[in-house]
Amino acid sequence: MRAVYDVPLELGFIVVDITIGGRPMAFGAQIADFVRIKLTGVGTRFGQSTAAPMSGCLRPRTFDELAALASFAVGSALDLERAATR
Repeated sequence: MRAVYDVPLELGFIVVDITIGGRPMAFGAQIADFVRIKLTGVGTRFGQSTAAPMSGCLRPRTFDELAALASFAVGSALDLERAATR
């Protein structure tokens, strides 16, 4: 799961102005302890599916896919750093 945590501009402050446990907000993981998720599923048409069952990853990621993910992570870190210097 991915989520975006931001403060609307009209409120006049940014995420790093918020503190959690007395510490300035710097990483999304600081709010992870406060996130609760519940997943509910419903099964239907037992024995009638034409799709093969899947389990886990279908294939390893390519180098290009991994490079794109790394680039995204670095870009996100730079965005946090820029926000912290506002």
